[in-house]
Formats: sequence, C-alpha cells, structure tokens
Amino acid sequence: MLRNRLVLIVMGLALLGFAPAPFPRAERSRGTDQSDVGGTWEFVAWEYNGRREHAYEKQFKGEITREQFVLTGGGGTYKMRIDPSASPPSFTWSVGDSMTHAGSYRLNRDEIIMVFVAGQQLGSRPTDFSTPPAQGWRFIMRRVKRD
Repeated sequence: MLRNRLVLIVMGLALLGFAPAPFPRAERSRGTDQSDVGGTWEFVAWEYNGRREHAYEKQFKGEITREQFVLTGGGGTYKMRIDPSASPPSFTWSVGDSMTHAGSYRLNRDEIIMVFVAGQQLGSRPTDFSTPPAQGWRFIMRRVKRD
C-alpha cells in the first residue's frame, strides 16, 4: 500500500515536468496618454455657470494641439499649454503673453472633459469633473478626427 502511494507520488511529480508553461500575463493597459489631445473635437456638452449652452454646442468645434486651442465658428484662438503629469492634468490658455484661463482636463480615448475658469491662477484651477465650476466652464467633447 505504501509502495503504491510512493509510485503515484513519483509518477505525479514526473508528469508535472511535462506540464505546459503558464500563459504569459496579458499586458496591462497603462491608460490613455494624457498628452494625446490633438484633433478635431465636437461638443457633447458646453456648460457655463451650471447651465447647459445648447446653441454653443452646435455652433462651435474645437481644434486642439498641444500648443493651441481654436474654437472654430468664430470663437477665438488661444495659445495652450498642457501639463499631462499634473494630477489631474492641467492646461492654461493665453492670448499673446497673458494667461486668460486655467483648468484641468481628463482624456479617455476620444473623449475629453475640460473644467476651467477665467484668470491667471493655475493653483486655483478646478479639479472636479462631475459639474461645471462656479463662475466657470465644463466642456465635454468627442474627437471626430485625429491630427
């Protein structure tokens, strides 16, 4: 009886040597590259001071690069500076050498949410993406074309 158990144990260990190797681990997604902001964006929502502005959503599109934000349809052109390493990622808009807006953004593939206020204080930028800031904007946009 002991001999039978010993034979089973030895055979089991020998068979383990021929077992297939485990599958390699699937590489984990590192998430969306927060610097990948380039492209043409259409508005899903344009909110200002807590109110939705449907007319602006239809009137404007956004053309974004790492250096520039353009509201096509007569909205203006801003020099844009992003910091994807900030938590959450931050951006500023400037006209000439003067900063006009400061905010935060969250990029998830081809959707971007931007919350921002007018002013020159990056340290007091909004960081809550669930609602527009008081006296500020929340843009929710979907990318329709990549640069």
